[in-house]
Amino acid sequence: MKKNTFEDTINFMRHNQDKRKNSLSQDIDIYDNFKKMYFFDNEKLYELIHETDAWKLYTDFEDIEYIIIRMKKCIVDFKEKAGRFLEEKKFLEKKRTEYEEDFIEISYLFTSYTYTIFQIRKVLVEKYSVSHYNNKVKEIFSVDVVGTLIKAIRHTSVHRTLYKPQWQIEYKFPGKEINIMIDKKFLLKGTNLNNKNTINETYGKEINIIQLFEQYMQKVELLHEWHKKEIYQVYPEIVKERQKYADWLAALNTRVTRSLKIK
Repeated sequence: MKKNTFEDTINFMRHNQDKRKNSLSQDIDIYDNFKKMYFFDNEKLYELIHETDAWKLYTDFEDIEYIIIRMKKCIVDFKEKAGRFLEEKKFLEKKRTEYEEDFIEISYLFTSYTYTIFQIRKVLVEKYSVSHYNNKVKEIFSVDVVGTLIKAIRHTSVHRTLYKPQWQIEYKFPGKEINIMIDKKFLLKGTNLNNKNTINETYGKEINIIQLFEQYMQKVELLHEWHKKEIYQVYPEIVKERQKYADWLAALNTRVTRSLKIK
């Protein structure tokens, strides 16, 4: 008779743990078991919920929407700093350099966020196929070169050749207006872009950064809203599953809160 080794014992324990986990994963779809876990193994319940496809999908959308909020804040910060620059009584070289560094930093954040959204969406596209996705992306992003310019700005950030923004101050009644411009030639230098000719035909020597970010922001939101709607329509069972867990948790949380108030 073969003697059990320590390794056999460990493998047996792991096997039982896996069986228990799989069993619990099925159990959370039944309200009575869900309720028991809520009161007796709350941490495990949340762990299992967060591992479901339904919750992961919802979290991915939440992440994209959070990033969109941060991108909009970048644009607001850009405008606010431009306004503060105009309020300075003297355009001292030191002050000018500080503002340039601020604008570069904001641009880096904005373009980094665009890449993060791209990576999240890439995973969603692989897991949840929807019709005409590629066509929709082309429709939104290929009608102009805004997306290409955003990639070019991100490229300069990643490779540590950050551009130095140029200042174009316009005087419009009753006050002033400042435009922060990128030198097109410098931005495209060393980048491997397929549509450089289109960029050269579309833009002059300089490109307005704030205007570019606002145009790109509109495209990001448009694609996100369309993509989210399509996935929810094609995979309604996942939406229902996530909503079911959310409703159950809300009901149990309310029950606990009420019991605490009574005490």
